[in-house]
Amino acid sequence: MDIKEIFSKYGHRLSLGSLMRVVDSEVAKFVDIEQMRQGKKMFLSQASFLNSLCVDDLLPEKKRVVREEDMKVPEDDMIDMSYQSLIGTLGWAVRTQPKVQPFFSILSSRANCVSKKLMECLALVLQALKERPFSLKLRGINISTLLLYIFNDSSFFTLSKEGRQAWIHFLVNAT
Repeated sequence: MDIKEIFSKYGHRLSLGSLMRVVDSEVAKFVDIEQMRQGKKMFLSQASFLNSLCVDDLLPEKKRVVREEDMKVPEDDMIDMSYQSLIGTLGWAVRTQPKVQPFFSILSSRANCVSKKLMECLALVLQALKERPFSLKLRGINISTLLLYIFNDSSFFTLSKEGRQAWIHFLVNAT
C-alpha cells in the first residue's frame, strides 16, 4: 500500500504533524527521539534525551531501594496531583525499555492517582537506565517498504479507548 492509498483509506483518521526526511548518516531529533538512517535501516535512540535529564533534580530525596509496598495503590491522603507533570517524561523513557515495561503499565493505570512513592520508583528506574547507556538503543527498523511511521505519546491511557491522545506522524522517504 503506497502513501496515496493510505491517505485515501485512512486520511479521515489521521492528523499529520511536520513532514521530515531522514537521509543516510543524518541524525534527526523528533520529539526527544534521535533517528539515524544507515542504508535501509533506521535506528532510534533516546540517549541524548535521557542524558539531558537530571533525575536527582526531579526527586532529590529519593535514595533508597524500591519495595513491594511502595507500588501499592496510594490512599487518598497520599495522592499529590502535582506529580502528574512527570508522567510524560518518565513514562516515555520507561515505556521504550523492554526490561522495565511493567513500570509503564503501572504508570498508565495510576495516572489519576499519582503518589510521591510511585514517582520515586519511576525515577529510580530512569536513573538505572541512564547508568546503562547500552540499553538505550532500540532495534533497527527496516524502512525499505514502510513509509509512514506513527508514534503515540506517553499520555495515552491504556485503560480507555478514548483517552488523551497525542499522535505524532512523520513520513520517511525510503527511495
